[in-house]
Order: sequence, then structure tokens, then C-alpha cells
Amino acid sequence: TYTIDEVAKHATSGDCWSAVRGSVYNFTNWIAQHPHGADDILGMCGKDATGEYEAEHIGSATARAALEPFRIGYLPGAVPSPTASASGTAASGSPTAVKPSVKPRKVTCVKGKQVKKFSAKKCPIGWKKR
Repeated sequence: TYTIDEVAKHATSGDCWSAVRGSVYNFTNWIAQHPHGADDILGMCGKDATGEYEAEHIGSATARAALEPFRIGYLPGAVPSPTASASGTAASGSPTAVKPSVKPRKVTCVKGKQVKKFSAKKCPIGWKKR
């Protein structure tokens, strides 16, 4: 496990850790590979970026799968990532919350000259709703 204080020590493009949904990730090598550009990841370095991640990737199984290779641990008290089975239980056999399949609405946001559609109710931090 890693504390959020330990995550905060890794807040640069050359050493980028972030916490998302209780898991700790080392995104240093992901920065240059991120499909939407490095800035999205750089804004997550050294902090709990669950809000930013959820605003950008709400409900995306593809995004969750892309995170997995970068996981290095968990925040204290966080439950390891539940890999839900068809029965709605985690790999450990404990029940998991199953959210209904609801298509999120999209919102158009602007940051400088960038214009993106996000599957969220509001724009991520640093973006303005168009």
C-alpha cells in the first residue's frame, strides 16, 4: 500500500504516480502513449485523480483495462480492484455493487483551442463547458 503523501512525491512528467478509485498507478510511461495527449495525464500526477478520471472515462471498460498494467498498489483501506463475474461477486467471492447500464450524457468542453466531448455531467477541472 501507498499513502496519498507518498503519491504526492511523484508529481512530475519523469515520475508520475496517481491514485484512482483507491488504486495507485505509475503513469510515467503512459504519459506519451495517452490517446488524448500528455496534458490529461500530467494533470493527474501526484494526487488522487479519481474525479478527473471519472469525468473523462465514466463507465469505460476500455479505460479501466488500459490502467491495469500501470497499477503498483493501493491506498490504505482500499479494496483490491473487484473483477466482477457474471454473478456479481468479486474474485474473492464477496458481493460487488452492480451499476445499471445507463448511457451517460455527453458534454462539450473547451480548454484553450482543444474541443472534446466528455461522457459526464460536467467538464473536467480546467475545461469550460461549451
